[in-house]
Amino acid sequence: KNYEYCFSPKSKKYLTDLLECCKNNGLKQVLFIISPHCVNNRNTQVCKEMDSIIDSYGYSFADFENAYSSIGLDTKNDFYNNDHMNVWGMEKYTRFISEYFLEKYEINREHSEEVIREWDRCAEITENLIDECKSDEGGNVYYELTAYENVCNLSHKISRAGTVKREEKSVAS
Repeated sequence: KNYEYCFSPKSKKYLTDLLECCKNNGLKQVLFIISPHCVNNRNTQVCKEMDSIIDSYGYSFADFENAYSSIGLDTKNDFYNNDHMNVWGMEKYTRFISEYFLEKYEINREHSEEVIREWDRCAEITENLIDECKSDEGGNVYYELTAYENVCNLSHKISRAGTVKREEKSVAS
């Protein structure tokens, strides 16, 4: 199933406003990405136009819309709807995009103890959240926490230590 993107004047304005903001804030390297979708949302003209506009500001554009095999994505099992990957698709895409960054960019891997501690804390929270999403017995595993909460009528409290506590949302009378 194909869906035709259209690059409206409003969308172009949003993109150029964002590019201007990046430029005005002195950002030297910015990468704009199109991530895969379960259905092919391909419109090559929109992608070419976006690439051209982004390139005119000196930034990069990467189109991964059709990179299913490179990423290892299965459209039947790695998406929860036509636009969003589920937790398993997200894990595959994260590995892929991490390798892409390491290959294309010089990434400083040396950090202060404070940065390492904060990274480790965030990684633990993320791992707990992923485990929580994978344990969803209803089979509607969502990447975004808010979508997951809405479907399951839950709220999550994440402690500073990174533990996730799940509880039913209270309903106002």
